[in-house]
Parts: sequence; structure tokens; C-alpha cells
Amino acid sequence: MYELKNSGVADTSGAIILGSAFLIGAGSALALLLGALIEKKELIIVFLVMQFVVNTVELFYIILALMHGMEYNKFVFYVLPLFLLIYIIIVAYSYFRYIWEEY
Repeated sequence: MYELKNSGVADTSGAIILGSAFLIGAGSALALLLGALIEKKELIIVFLVMQFVVNTVELFYIILALMHGMEYNKFVFYVLPLFLLIYIIIVAYSYFRYIWEEY
């Protein structure tokens, strides 16, 4: 799974970057939850902005994997969570527009 270099230590920098991006995504999900519960527009904006980081990292790793010859079944497992993230962003944006028009 990880490529061993000459030192015999696994290169885990990609896993650290991807894990950090998903931690940011988890934090932004809390911002969305709080924003929806207390109807604060600012927290929903924070969620939408923080999702840019998560989606950029995810797309970068998908493109990198495709360049290195990823198999189709692995590609599907990479892309399905991305579609779920995009769906959540669309729902959050529509809720944000609803709150914005209400006030």
C-alpha cells in the first residue's frame, strides 16, 4: 500500500494530507450542523468555504491516481464519497439560500 524508500520507512505523507483534509471536513460538518440548528448564516458560509479544501484534496488524489493507472473498481471507491460530498454541499447551499431569503 505504501511505497518503501531506501530507508525502509513507509512514505505516509499522502495519508497525512488526506487525513488532515477529512478532519477539516469533519470540523466543517459541525459548523453546518450548528448553523442549521441555530439558523446562523455565517456558520453555513464557513461550511461551504471549508468544503473547498476537502474537495480540492480529494480531486487532486483522484487525478494523481488516474495518472498512475488506477483500476476501475478503485476509481469507483474514490469517486463515490466525492459525489456524496457534492450532494451535501448542494443541500447546504440550498438551505443557506432559504435562510438568506427568509431574513
